Amino acid sequence: MRTILLLLTALSLTWTASAAPPPSAAELDAVFNQVAAYQAGADRSALAKLDEWLRQPTAGPALRSELERRLIRLIRGKATPAGIEEACRRLSLIGTEASVPALERLLAAPATAEMARYALERIPGRAASQALRNALAKAEGGLQISLINSLGARRDAAAVPALQQLAQSPDGTVAAAAILALAQTGTAAACRALDRMAPKPGTLENSFWEARLRCAAQLAASGGRLAAYESYVRIHGKASSSLVRAAALKQMARLDPARSQADLLAALRSTDPTLQAAAVWALASMERGRGIPILREEFPRLRSRAQAQVLAALTEHGDASLKPLFMEAASRPPEEVQLAALDGLARHGDGSAVPFLSNLAASGQEPLAAAARRALVSLPGPGVDEAIVAAMAHAEPKARIELVRAAGERGASAANTALLRAAWDPDAALRREALRALSATATERELPALAELVAQPLSAADLREAQRTLAAVFPRLEKASADPLLAAYEKAKEPDPRAALLTVMAQSGRPEFLPLLRRELRSSDAPTRRAAIVALGQWPAPEPMPDLLETARKDSSPALRTLALRSYIRLAGLPSDRTPEASATLLAEALKLAAQAEEKKSILGLLPRFPCAESLELAQAAVADPALAAEAKAAVEAIRKALKLE
Repeated sequence: MRTILLLLTALSLTWTASAAPPPSAAELDAVFNQVAAYQAGADRSALAKLDEWLRQPTAGPALRSELERRLIRLIRGKATPAGIEEACRRLSLIGTEASVPALERLLAAPATAEMARYALERIPGRAASQALRNALAKAEGGLQISLINSLGARRDAAAVPALQQLAQSPDGTVAAAAILALAQTGTAAACRALDRMAPKPGTLENSFWEARLRCAAQLAASGGRLAAYESYVRIHGKASSSLVRAAALKQMARLDPARSQADLLAALRSTDPTLQAAAVWALASMERGRGIPILREEFPRLRSRAQAQVLAALTEHGDASLKPLFMEAASRPPEEVQLAALDGLARHGDGSAVPFLSNLAASGQEPLAAAARRALVSLPGPGVDEAIVAAMAHAEPKARIELVRAAGERGASAANTALLRAAWDPDAALRREALRALSATATERELPALAELVAQPLSAADLREAQRTLAAVFPRLEKASADPLLAAYEKAKEPDPRAALLTVMAQSGRPEFLPLLRRELRSSDAPTRRAAIVALGQWPAPEPMPDLLETARKDSSPALRTLALRSYIRLAGLPSDRTPEASATLLAEALKLAAQAEEKKSILGLLPRFPCAESLELAQAAVADPALAAEAKAAVEAIRKALKLE
């Protein structure tokens, strides 16, 4: 404990020592004399020093009071206009009622009125407001508008009578400023003052209604909810603009849902789309769902546009209890209502909607079918995946395809058994859709069946789709056993399925497959060797390069030697931890075996990736070959640039 006290004492002493001491009288005199003589654009060091005193921790009440006193004396004296302006800026930060008389004097002079108004607007207390009101009674032109704005910013309730009078000014700019100031004031008296006015036609009318809405909002925010509600009622009843009436109606519903119900119903039943939309969203968003029963009851009597709006609002604010309404609305025209209902099902439906949605998705009625597909994929809650599986058993062929597609897009692993069954279905379109779905849903449990689908395909198209599925699933299952693929390969009899399995194995880069691929490189069967070469060319790392190089040297088939060399060149270009010199050596070996210009050009294209003297030498040697000259020169230039030899 004693250690902590000592530490705190030390920190206190350190802070006290580091804090600047209050300025002396002489320092204050010097700085204020410079401020009084300040000219715009001159040295601001005195102003900076004054600001430093205002900010420092030792600027307690005594120092701030002294600074204010000196600033008051400065603006009463013979300071320059620029000095007075800077003083007013500081008084706007620290000024109290003591500053008001001096600033009020400045308000009377055109040259200093604006800077004094700026300071008074920010000084708290009744005296500052009174000074601004006094000046407003005599002001004209730009100063009059500035004073109106200041009184509005201060929310000065006592200025309401004057502002009300100015709001009727024939000068549109003055009237608009006064109307806005009344809105900012936001008192019951300000709202009543605006209520008693008649809007002037033209652009000022928009400002008037905007001000009335804003005034009521200010009143509500400050606790006058009842008075604000009454103001909104008057706005809703008098405004000619549907947008203004709709805005007022929404606020009425927010402030008093029960009292506003009659007006909301009238708007909902009206033919004005703006008012209808406002009523719909106001009712839908009421707390604790108070407005939802009203919308459900009124729904059958509404026109289609309003029904679509109701469904959209209920989608946003409703819950699962609305599913029957969404189902009923989605089942019959008009289309705009059906589309809105389908969006609602996507948010609030459940498994019971699956048969309806799958049939609609299969109907071909666009855009309803597309919306039904989206809903089928998005259905929330437990049991939806199981409902999709159950529906697959007895759905019509087209609907079954939609269910299979939805299971895949949902990643529904619960559907895997049904999807595997569909992958052997007589319907070719269903088979391929099931394979696509399995690429997203399959787990390690399904690997043997997927490998079997590659090994024993029903058609060439099925083989391609099954290969893509297996190639997507197997790398995702990092810890899955390689045995299902190896077993399927041994069972496969036809060349194409065997080649497809070798390709999937190679693309995975799993070391368990390398022994098999190396074995097949030495097969007596040329198609098997070719499949192994192609597969190893897709290996994601350089490990098989020695095997491919040996095949490129020794295979009995010239075509397969060329194919092996091309696979070797591809792997040589993969990222590795080799040095550039080592990579250049490997490419030199390939260059020796390359019989065709195509392979040589590929090698030249790789050399700049491995800039070193050896790569440069290889490229320079190829320049003499007319068939390779262009590629060789480009390689030389790139390597020299990388080595900074230019």
